[in-house]
Amino acid sequence: MRRQIAVRLIGLAGVLAAVSLMVFGLMELVPGDPAQVILGPYATAENLERLRAEMALDRPWPERYARWVGNLARGDLGNSTSLNRPVAEVLAERLPPTLLLAGTAFLLCSLAGLAAGTVAALRQNTWVDRVLSLAVLAGLSVPSFALGLLFIAVFAIGLGWLPAGGMLPVAGDASLAVLARHLVLPAATLALVAAGIVARLMRTSMLEVQRQDFVRAARAKGMGEWRVVTHHVLRNALVAMVPVLALQAGFVIGGAVYIETVFQWPGLGSLLVQAIRARDLLLVQGAVLVLASAYVVLNLAADLWQMWLDPRLRE
Repeated sequence: MRRQIAVRLIGLAGVLAAVSLMVFGLMELVPGDPAQVILGPYATAENLERLRAEMALDRPWPERYARWVGNLARGDLGNSTSLNRPVAEVLAERLPPTLLLAGTAFLLCSLAGLAAGTVAALRQNTWVDRVLSLAVLAGLSVPSFALGLLFIAVFAIGLGWLPAGGMLPVAGDASLAVLARHLVLPAATLALVAAGIVARLMRTSMLEVQRQDFVRAARAKGMGEWRVVTHHVLRNALVAMVPVLALQAGFVIGGAVYIETVFQWPGLGSLLVQAIRARDLLLVQGAVLVLASAYVVLNLAADLWQMWLDPRLRE
């Protein structure tokens, strides 16, 4: 067990190193001069040269990458050129809204997906199974950003039930109830596609477990169907679903980038889009690194949890 944990931690470090190099390289490939974007079209040549020197843009990219990694090892993510603030400070402010949105969406997709998949498996080949499968297929076929715009048009503009965007009103009441109303549409939009994937795989997992010999043996011994489902089928199906749920947790974190933009949610996703537009290199690199780290850590936690639940995986 300890050896497997050590191997996964080494893999985690390697993945984060690869992500940091990829993000840095991609920002190098983006056309345009960051100094020109920051200072504007009327900047003088002297000011441009001075800013390039301050940002080390006049140095080769391997040297700048090595300097960035060295600062990162000391916990220094640099300063945002567009906001004129430390990157770590900005990310710390924007991370809680993203965690709230992603956590709520993950909870919704897990509960709805597991419940729908379980019911569909227990009612296989009935009208219930067909209706749920059709709903799942419809949810998977619609892009999240398009679904978000549809929700805004129907529930915010058309019916006026929920706010169209933002996390809290600009002025007035800022209670938890108001926050919950602002959270409904973006969380539901982000959760719907992930719930469809969870439902489909949960149905498949339940059907596979039902065909196992130990389930047939339990039924042959006269064990009640409800007990068979809860103590044998559902428990073993959920163990197989742990990696799937971890992947969907990563999906909702990554999906927050465009969902936050659609709903003007003040999290890391909308911050990342703003930083890309402003060519704020350090802010982009810091935000992507935080999102990638969350994704990798979630998958590591899922692997360890699955090994704890299933002793066969510890061998």
